[in-house]
Parts: sequence; C-alpha cells; structure tokens
Amino acid sequence: MFLRRIRSGGAEALFQFKSKSATPEAVVAYKNRNASSARGGICGSFDAEVLQGKDMDGQTFNVCKFSDGSLIEETTLWLGPGAGTTQGLDKALSSTY
Repeated sequence: MFLRRIRSGGAEALFQFKSKSATPEAVVAYKNRNASSARGGICGSFDAEVLQGKDMDGQTFNVCKFSDGSLIEETTLWLGPGAGTTQGLDKALSSTY
C-alpha cells in the first residue's frame, strides 16, 4: 500500500526527505495540506500536474507531479496526514534513519 501512496519517483522523494538531501515538493504539500484547497483539484491547488497511473491489476489512479519531479497519489494528498489509510506514510515521514 505504501508504494501506491508515493509512486516510483516518490520513493526517491521519500529517500531524499529521510536522508535530508532535499525537501521534495510532494512531501511538503502532503505535510502542509489544507483541507479547504480546491482550486483546480487537490493537485492544482499545489500547482502540480495531474497524471494518470495504472497499477499491476489495471486499476487507474491519479498522481500529482510537482515541478521538482516528485510524485504523490492524488487521493493520499487529498486525505492528508492523520487519515487512517495514510498511517504508513505518516510513520515513514516521522521516522528518522
């Protein structure tokens, strides 16, 4: 489920955040999500491009792509920290190496 939350380029973003080598825009947007943001959808409210992805089962989903190339699933960004389904991501972002 975690890889579904932050896709391929997102794994790199998580590594950059955890190793303190960079602060990816996808992580900043997730941690600072404003529930009232609706302009252009959740991705648009962070000036991110909406891309469509497909998982191994053929299910489609939307991904927010930020100007730095970092990615996060649209639903994850919309739900934000503290949502039951984002607990794994919250834990990963709060732990340190």
